[in-house]
Amino acid sequence: MIYYDPARTVPNWAPGAAEHLESLMNMNDICFEWGGGQSTGWLARLVQHGMVITVENNLEWLQRTVKLTEKMSNCHIVWSPKTMRRYVDAVDMVTPTVFLVDGYLRPECLKKVIDIAKPGNIILLDDALDYTSADRRVVCSTFITREDFPQDVPPPEPPMGEVHRMPHPHRGQKNLYGILSPEFKETWVWKVR
Repeated sequence: MIYYDPARTVPNWAPGAAEHLESLMNMNDICFEWGGGQSTGWLARLVQHGMVITVENNLEWLQRTVKLTEKMSNCHIVWSPKTMRRYVDAVDMVTPTVFLVDGYLRPECLKKVIDIAKPGNIILLDDALDYTSADRRVVCSTFITREDFPQDVPPPEPPMGEVHRMPHPHRGQKNLYGILSPEFKETWVWKVR
């Protein structure tokens, strides 16, 4: 099942996340997103002198994203079927300033971001509670813990970043990857120091 609302003009993140991300970005940013959709075209309009590169593994999302962005010359979509390393490492083809983790293999993609992010880079993790404990001490189940974050890339905590929250529209249902949706949906946005 694909969750998609064509009436929305901003991505399907928790309310306020898109506006906060926009306040941190500039027109020259190079955005890399794991998992395309409504966010892809929205980002391409924000970075008119920059670029958006999206890697997608789901054919239905790929077709939707291509259709949504077909007239946008600063938008590039990479097809990567479920080959883990190729999908996660697709980011190595560019040097992004903005990372969006919103697709397949989020724990592995977040770990990759943590390894390559530089001060000043911006990170967005959507559906963060699907991959974290409620107290945010453990990120991505047992895959990444707070202690694994280098000093310059901690999880968002004021004033470093913002956590945007709403009741989860699909709470109690399994998402595309078999993860049971929690009570709340959280989108984390933070800037690397």
